[in-house]
Amino acid sequence: MFRWDAFKHLDRLPEVAKCVSRIKNWQQIIPRYVGVMRRAYPIDLRTRSGLTIRLQTYVDVLTAWTIFCKDEYHVDPESEIVFDIGANIGLFTLLVSSIAPRATIIAVEPFPSTFDLLSENVQRSGLNARVTCQRVAIDGQDSVGFMDPLQNDWTITRRLVPESKTNGLHQVNVLSLASLFASKESLLAGRTVDLLKIDNEGSELNTILNADKQTLRRCRSIQVEYHSDEIRQRISDRLNSIGFALVQQRPDSDSRGILHFSRVEDRN
Repeated sequence: MFRWDAFKHLDRLPEVAKCVSRIKNWQQIIPRYVGVMRRAYPIDLRTRSGLTIRLQTYVDVLTAWTIFCKDEYHVDPESEIVFDIGANIGLFTLLVSSIAPRATIIAVEPFPSTFDLLSENVQRSGLNARVTCQRVAIDGQDSVGFMDPLQNDWTITRRLVPESKTNGLHQVNVLSLASLFASKESLLAGRTVDLLKIDNEGSELNTILNADKQTLRRCRSIQVEYHSDEIRQRISDRLNSIGFALVQQRPDSDSRGILHFSRVEDRN
């Protein structure tokens, strides 16, 4: 079915222009995005900067459009250390690699099959030397968690679930943000994290609320997804209270979107 709503607003036309300017095989991506081409997947998205990204489903196309054509995230070209929490198949990680050529990126994804796709996409684009993929979930505290492989086929919506919810769960290691940073101290060596991106499907609030001030203040920029107005407000209150300022809000719907925070003393 054709997604007329994809382009019903004239303000969406710049997204099309960005797709054409950034994606080499845009002729294959745009028809899939608007729903007029339903050919078999997977399909390789090839950027003009030289990346090759394997898209497995229509949802991957939607995510790629969000990352590459809607500019929902901001990446400073001078970034040197970036953490991608909830890396999924690696779309944001690969975007960072092309915008910030000196960046070392830690891409964190817990679900086994999604992690394999992430690793494949990093290798496919020749970025093994710059990207470290880590299969672990991030939440409020260190623990063992569970993910449901039958939840749905959308890799972007797989999340931690209660152990008692169903049988056949995947067991995953869970780390707090502080423990994740500690595990990468040989890389960090006391340095600032230039960008912390958090999109861990419902665990964003726990991750932020349970992280201590010192851990969060290691980050120059924090960009985090929210899933409700209440979560948006609680994340904002927490980060504002420890010296971050909200510099941009990119709503995706009435109650979902991306919040961009900057450490106050780093603002001009």
